[in-house]
Order: sequence, then structure tokens, then C-alpha cells
Amino acid sequence: TASASNVKFTGSGVVTVASTTYYNLILDKSGATFGAAGDITCNNTLTITSGTLSMGANSLTVKGNLDNSGTLTQSGGTTTFGGGIGTTLQNSVNTLLNKSCDLLPVF
Repeated sequence: TASASNVKFTGSGVVTVASTTYYNLILDKSGATFGAAGDITCNNTLTITSGTLSMGANSLTVKGNLDNSGTLTQSGGTTTFGGGIGTTLQNSVNTLLNKSCDLLPVF
């Protein structure tokens, strides 16, 4: 389990994001597709600065904030936001199926 660390993915083409638990996950490369290798949990902030996070049929759990200036897509699985009061979902939450929110978001 990740604790108080930043993991940043950059690259070109298709970049595989490991199926694990992150504290802060940062995705930043214009034109890149970040493909989830499996279920992903982010315990603090998920930042998509540029590029596309493609979850496919995998599940995504964001326990803190989502700052999305790129694209987030999912074709199955579940996306869960569960940060509680004060959690923010910045910018667009693109194509998501089976959303679950256990929070009071500020848009």
C-alpha cells in the first residue's frame, strides 16, 4: 500500500499503469494513452494533467481528489469516489460507467 508518495507516469503511445494502490497518481503526457493493467486505487489525489486514462473493464477507486485536465474512460468495472467532505472533482469526468460517490463533491 502506498503512503505519502507521488508516482508520475509519462511517455508516448500506450503506457501501462500497474494495478496497485497509489497515494498520489499523476498522468502527464499529451497524446498518450495510459492503460490500466487491472484495478487501481488512489488513496489521495489522481491527477490527469494530459493524455487519456483508459480503465477498460477495470475498477478505479479515488479516495481523495480527482484533478482531470485530460480524459478518463471506462468500458466496464466500477469507478468509486469516496473522499468524504472536502473532496473535489476538478474539470471533466469523461466516459464512466457504474459510478459510485461516497462524498459531497465541490464542483
